[in-house]
Amino acid sequence: MPHLRKRHLSPRLATALKHSPIVGLFGHRQVGKTTTLEGVSKNYLTFDSKHTRLEASEDPETFLAKSLMTSTPVAIDECQLVPEVFPALKESVRKNKAPGSFLLSGSVRFTSRKVIQESLTGRILSLELLPLTLSEISGAPLSDFLIWASTLAEITESRARSRIGDRRTQSRRWRDIESYLARGGLPGICFMREPQARKDAIASLLRTIIERDLPLVKRSLLSPTVLLELARLIAKNGWSPLNMQAIKSETGVAHETQKKILYAMESVFLLRTIMLEGDFKGPIHVFEDQLEQRFLRQAPGPEDEEAAGLLFRNLRAQYLYRTGMDFTPFVYRTRGGAEVPLAFRSETGVVGFIPFLGSEPTLSNQRSATSFLRRYDRSKVVFVSTHPHEPVCLDSRTMIADLATVLY
Repeated sequence: MPHLRKRHLSPRLATALKHSPIVGLFGHRQVGKTTTLEGVSKNYLTFDSKHTRLEASEDPETFLAKSLMTSTPVAIDECQLVPEVFPALKESVRKNKAPGSFLLSGSVRFTSRKVIQESLTGRILSLELLPLTLSEISGAPLSDFLIWASTLAEITESRARSRIGDRRTQSRRWRDIESYLARGGLPGICFMREPQARKDAIASLLRTIIERDLPLVKRSLLSPTVLLELARLIAKNGWSPLNMQAIKSETGVAHETQKKILYAMESVFLLRTIMLEGDFKGPIHVFEDQLEQRFLRQAPGPEDEEAAGLLFRNLRAQYLYRTGMDFTPFVYRTRGGAEVPLAFRSETGVVGFIPFLGSEPTLSNQRSATSFLRRYDRSKVVFVSTHPHEPVCLDSRTMIADLATVLY
């Protein structure tokens, strides 16, 4: 298949199947879960099939026993559609704890569905599959820039420069970055060449998520039209906390209902929450995919905001796919005007990223970095140029690098 890409999660998935009787693979609809399951298992089933769904719901114990007789892992796609099967899964792995027995996938977080969570707590090893990263699209290795920057006691210019490819490689990387901003990373959509075809496909996908997936988490009296309008308002809000009162005035949707819808949208991997720190508190909601955010916003956002979204959607993979370590993305803002649009906290340290648009970071950018470095121990700041720029170490805790250097 010309658009098939090797996924950076594959080694972690293979390891998980060696250690747990049930492995869960979760993520946004059309993110590549089915392709991944079919590549791992010869015994693939999907609850998108009405016949399979009916068979599993009528007699889940027999369904699972018969499936195990073929080969393992038994891969069950969209498993959240038949909640009746989960108590039977619990009993099956109680009797047979062989690792790699079941590989489940879903477009809904199991923690949002009580019957599933109660059945599988302590019995499943869960992994997340993200939209394609730039490095996956280009066939490059998974970058370790974020882990490298957070782990080093001091940033060194020589290490940063070692990441720069030759002129042809650099040129291709910048073309890929421009393409990613316009197309996102959903495998079934980002490779479509015609812009209108991509728009039609993302519109259809969003309708499916709103009409089919959201009700599995939160049944609502709101129409799909109102829910889609809520999604558009969230996207237009960009890199700032929501003004729920303004949304209520525009849509008539009460604050509590908005909160429940936000929870449901995050539970189906449509949204991610990034917390605000510094002198302000509160959640910032961004869409899982770059194209999704731009499509719902109906126009590109500010260039530095688009760059922050690009960084978030690619850098998080370095934690989720390589190490599995806990990490927290956040945004830093102070009353004095300091702002770091994206930062990551992990057990190895804190790294803030400040995109800049000109030839050098502005005085405001530099003041923001100073405030951030004072606030957080073991922290570093990377000024990220949105255009080609040679890596430059300003001191042991700050450097300049461009998007291509950071993301590859």
